[in-house]
Amino acid sequence: MHSTTDAWRCEQRDLSIAAARLALSSRDLASGPGRLAALATVLEEAERALRMEVALARGLDVSWAEIGASLGVTRQAAQQRFSLALAS
Repeated sequence: MHSTTDAWRCEQRDLSIAAARLALSSRDLASGPGRLAALATVLEEAERALRMEVALARGLDVSWAEIGASLGVTRQAAQQRFSLALAS
């Protein structure tokens, strides 16, 4: 394993902490439709950040197998989910 992969893992841990904090702060949002809209926005931003992080990882030559393992899916599932987004 090379240092770029180690750096990616460290950044990934930092993102996990940030996501947990965001999830906790979303509990403070108003209830009802406003809360749903806010959570939908959080989800959209998380998906965008995930695509960007996968692109960064691939740019650092992190394998699809390692990306899949980090996401709790197979290499094939990760590649199918993100390869089209990376191509555009």
